Amino acid sequence: MKWRITENYYDKKRKEYRAKQKEVETKMSKLRFADEEYYLTSEYILKLSSKAGQLFESSEQKEKKDTFEDGTSEPCVRWQKSPI
Repeated sequence: MKWRITENYYDKKRKEYRAKQKEVETKMSKLRFADEEYYLTSEYILKLSSKAGQLFESSEQKEKKDTFEDGTSEPCVRWQKSPI
């Protein structure tokens, strides 16, 4: 007797394949988005850091002091959204 693929078996396997295919496409889409976000964020950080000196020099004296102090003896940097 010859082994053969039934229509039900084919349909079942086709649905499984399509579901797995959709899952992989979703993961790839998320990875593409994360990859693009990584490069955009990196670009933003590089631009911001290249202007850090200029931003610091143009700051008011109080802002300069606040940037490096948080009320303790330990200096810190307060992260703020940049106007750039």
